[in-house]
Amino acid sequence: MSSRRETTESERLLVVKWSKEGKSLREIASLIGVTHGCVQKILQKYKKTGSVANIPGKGRKEILSTTANRKIIHSLKKDPRFFNVNNMTTFSAKSEEEEKLTQTVVTATEPSSISLSDNELSDSDSNESNYHFQSIEGSFQAIACSSRSLTMPSAQINGFRGISFRNILLRQQITQNYQELKRRIKMRATRIKNSNTPTFDFEKEKNFWLYYLYLLSFSLILPILAIVLNYSFIGDCPPRAILWRTCVHFALVLLTGILGFLLLICRLITIFIRHFLPISREQELKKLTIVLFTLLILFFIAEMTSFYGMSAFDNTSKGYFRQEICAYIYGMNMVASIVLFLVCCSIFLDF
Repeated sequence: MSSRRETTESERLLVVKWSKEGKSLREIASLIGVTHGCVQKILQKYKKTGSVANIPGKGRKEILSTTANRKIIHSLKKDPRFFNVNNMTTFSAKSEEEEKLTQTVVTATEPSSISLSDNELSDSDSNESNYHFQSIEGSFQAIACSSRSLTMPSAQINGFRGISFRNILLRQQITQNYQELKRRIKMRATRIKNSNTPTFDFEKEKNFWLYYLYLLSFSLILPILAIVLNYSFIGDCPPRAILWRTCVHFALVLLTGILGFLLLICRLITIFIRHFLPISREQELKKLTIVLFTLLILFFIAEMTSFYGMSAFDNTSKGYFRQEICAYIYGMNMVASIVLFLVCCSIFLDF
């Protein structure tokens, strides 16, 4: 279906204004989006009557089907970001000075994107909708150029003529976003500079964990000592004690020593990787730390319960522990407690 759009009064006034400025008819027609004959008819009417009202000039022919027109209008209504004309005062010729044109105020929001999905337009109407958009773009470009020409120098206007209206809006949007980003960065830098909160010293943190690694390294002597002394005292036990006391106490003390040693090694590697190496592979070590820590607590509680729950020793009987062995078990309980304390501190501070 063929349709022609009527030229508005503001467009006809722009034709007269640009004609007086020396623009060619073809240039005026391309800026407004009308035919060459339409511009010529408007100028002839203005020369005869001195007015541009009620001139039956028509724009370029737009070949669009009714379905495509409805879909395009529906799409533009759904996207309010396309163009929002808040105020527009039309040109009017004054009675005393007809040659002076009033200013046109057009405020248009910059569109971030014009969304026309493939489902909304059929394949047969894609070319027609593109032509329709170019016609709309030409109309808004003419209005924007007229409003800018009142405040911008002629050289800058001539520079804008070769740029499409869509590119002008895109450049303005990029410039505004860049300026806003610079402003936010500057405000944040000023806020940090003027703040009285002390900054975190990463060098002190690194030194702290270095000293903590030294402490954990020296603590490795304790579980190693528990394992070595366990084998030295196990041969001094009486025969009757070997049957049940050795199997319970010495085995539990040996297990707590081994678990304590492995747990300290695991924490040493985890802290060293996290704070002194530029890699992140401590996830598996975290799981291993949790397993070893849980087992160490369980065996430590079982060993203490069985040892401190025994009755008083009878020195006359053959089935008793010597005083040195009892002191050793007490000492190994303290070793396990120290290892658990150090590991708990390292887990609480950095896990």
